[in-house]
Amino acid sequence: MDYSAPYKGNFIPSIQNLGKLIIQDGTHLIYMFPASAQKIDWVNELALQGETIYFIDNSFFSKRIKYSIIKKVMEIIKNENVSVIHTHFVAYNYTLAFMKMFLIARVKIVGNFMNEFHPPLNKYRKFKIFITKTTFHIIIASSSAVKESITNTGICSEKIEIIYNALDTKHLQIFNRINFTNNKDQKVILMFGWTYYRKGVDIAINAVRELVNEGQNIRLVIAMAGGLDVIENEIISQLGSVPSWITLQGPTHNVASYYNSSDIFLSSSREEGFTYSVLEAAYCNPMIIASEIGGHPLDIPFISHFESGNVNQLKALIIEILEKSLEEKLKIKTMQKKYVITNYNINKWSESVLEVYSKLLN
Repeated sequence: MDYSAPYKGNFIPSIQNLGKLIIQDGTHLIYMFPASAQKIDWVNELALQGETIYFIDNSFFSKRIKYSIIKKVMEIIKNENVSVIHTHFVAYNYTLAFMKMFLIARVKIVGNFMNEFHPPLNKYRKFKIFITKTTFHIIIASSSAVKESITNTGICSEKIEIIYNALDTKHLQIFNRINFTNNKDQKVILMFGWTYYRKGVDIAINAVRELVNEGQNIRLVIAMAGGLDVIENEIISQLGSVPSWITLQGPTHNVASYYNSSDIFLSSSREEGFTYSVLEAAYCNPMIIASEIGGHPLDIPFISHFESGNVNQLKALIIEILEKSLEEKLKIKTMQKKYVITNYNINKWSESVLEVYSKLLN
C-alpha cells in the first residue's frame, strides 16, 4: 500500500479487521509500506502488536523497474508463501506488471481503487491503461462511480468488483472537545482540504464568505494531513489573504475530536472514490452536507446534499441546518449513526474482500 499518512484513519483499521478474518480462515496477512512510513508511530505500533511488516523503496511506486526491488519482492513472496497481492493507492505499477507477466504467474493480484481512475490525457495514457489492465486479475472499486471511471478507459467491467468502503467505529470512540470558536454563538463548519480543488475548498470558502458578509457567525475549519502552506497559498490566491473566519488545522489521531467539536461537516468535493469521512461524520455529532457526486454515500438518511459547485444551494443548506432545533438534530443523528453501523459494517467489507480472494484462488 502506498500509504504513509501520519494517522491510521479509517483505512488501516479496515485492513486490520481484514487481517483478523484472514487468520480465522487459516492463513495470514502481511503489510508492505513505502520506506517513508518506517518512522511513523502507528506503523511501529502495528509491529509491536505482532504484525508482519515489510518496507519497500519509494521508487517501487514510480515507473522505474529496479532489479533490487524485484529481488526483494520475490524473496518476500517465497518466504511468506504469498498467494495474493492486494494493493491500495496503486493504479499503475510497472514493476508489478513486469513481475506478473514473467515471474509470479501463480500469484493473484488485486487492485483496490479508492479514487476514480483518470489517467492523464497525454501520450502515455494508453500505455498506463494497458499496464493497469495487465497487472490486476481483479480490481475492487470502492463505489459505482469508481467502477464507471475504470470501465470508461476500456477495461472490462467483468474484471471489476464493487465493494463499498466501510466504517470502523473503534477509532471514533475516544475524543476531546476542541474549541474552534471565538465566542459561544459562533458555529463551526468542518471540512477536509486535500487537495484544494478536488475537495471543493474553493466552493466552501465562497459560500461561507458570502454568509459571513451577510451577518452569519460562522468559522470554517479546514483540516488536512499536511501541506498547510500549500492550502494557505491557495486561499491567498483565491481571496488575497487568509480571513479570520478560517482555521487551518493539521492532522490528529483522534479525528472524532474534530467531528464532535463541529456543528456541520461539509464535503463539497468535486470527486471522491467513496469517502470515509462522511461515514465517520454520520457516526459522530455534526450534521452533514455533501455534494451530489458518485463518491458520497447520499443514501444516509437526512443527509443534506447540493449540486456540486452550486454555492447558492450550499448557502441555503447551511442556513437551514443552523436553524434546526436541538431535538430535531438529535433525532437525525440517532438515525444516521444507526444506519451507517448497520449498512457500512466493516465485517461485511472484510467478508466481501475474502470472497474476492476465494474467487481468484478456487
